[in-house]
Amino acid sequence: MTPDEEDRVRTLYSGAGDLSGGQSGDSNEVNEFLDTLIKVGALEGAALGIAKQLRHQGVDSLTSTQVAVVHRWLSEFYISACGRCGGEIPWSEMYGAYLGGGMCAYCEEEGC
Repeated sequence: MTPDEEDRVRTLYSGAGDLSGGQSGDSNEVNEFLDTLIKVGALEGAALGIAKQLRHQGVDSLTSTQVAVVHRWLSEFYISACGRCGGEIPWSEMYGAYLGGGMCAYCEEEGC
């Protein structure tokens, strides 16, 4: 993991940015996304423990190695834009977009 990638993860969880430099969200939105990943069992093992620590103690409690784990699973679940219409995926729809093949809720429902 590069220092820039670590900075992006730390910035994301401080509520000021994202992984790609595009979408931002407040820390509550990001934490709700994290809660969803935990609730649905999308994370397991060390990643689950790190996610719980991140959620309850904040990004400043993580080591660089733990931040690298967060970056790996966020890179899997994070979708900045709809693969069909190009619209921004809000944090509240992020896991659904992951399950829906990278499409926003509108495109998935309407087939645009």
